[in-house]
Amino acid sequence: MPRTWSRLAIGRVAAGVVTISSVAAWLLSSHDPVREAIVGFVLREQTEYASGFSERALRTVERGQSESAVRQALGAPLAEKWLYGFDETQPCMDLDFANDVVVSARDAEACLEVGVDAGTARSSVRDTLGSPRQACWHYTRGKGNGYFRERRVCFEDGEVLGVFREWSTGRELMPLSNLP
Repeated sequence: MPRTWSRLAIGRVAAGVVTISSVAAWLLSSHDPVREAIVGFVLREQTEYASGFSERALRTVERGQSESAVRQALGAPLAEKWLYGFDETQPCMDLDFANDVVVSARDAEACLEVGVDAGTARSSVRDTLGSPRQACWHYTRGKGNGYFRERRVCFEDGEVLGVFREWSTGRELMPLSNLP
């Protein structure tokens, strides 16, 4: 004789499915501090933070804020990426900085032609090429090859375009150097 499910059993299964689905959705999409702590524990995170950075301060950063307001709230980033966009007259278009100096460039030869080299100071690049059209400031990086909480703020024309909170793997956000 076939076994039938009682309404109570069906209700319990449905409640279980809803609960599991809700927890899974929360784990995948939330930036809640409790969720972040759980994921960090499970992944054995290895996150290095910029001096002065805090998650609380990051939550105050909003689209449209100026670079100076973000720097005041979060402090100096660990690394920066400047994007100038492609221009026939200025082909040095993608630079990475750490400790306020250039550490890598997408097209090293084109950058060398305009006087930008590994070790060139951030202020000298701004004097030579002007302000970048887009930039991303990285406030975290991995300490090892494991998972870390990537936190970055990206700008367009000097105003916040987006705030990014995600899990990443690996030690470096960018190559140490591809410049001669």
